[in-house]
Amino acid sequence: MKRPSAAWRKQAAVYLHFVDAICPEAKLDRDDDAALKQYAFESRGERSDLSRNAYAVGKAWANVQVNEWRQGIADGLFSPDEFTADPEIGWWADRALDGC
Repeated sequence: MKRPSAAWRKQAAVYLHFVDAICPEAKLDRDDDAALKQYAFESRGERSDLSRNAYAVGKAWANVQVNEWRQGIADGLFSPDEFTADPEIGWWADRALDGC
């Protein structure tokens, strides 16, 4: 099985950031096998049970969060700078909020 790229690993850290922020007590799989399964799903569409996969759950929460941020920005409740200034995920938030 192809190993995740460095770029994907950087993205995976964002997934884990959202898991830790939103459901820190959840007992989710974070091992190399979980990373490989999520990578295989994202890169090749390979299906497997991702219900306990921290990377998959984190990606889902990241997507929800970006939708909420975009709506809040559109409603005038937030400025994109509030999210892009985050030292841990600001680089990602900048890309995710491009056009806001």
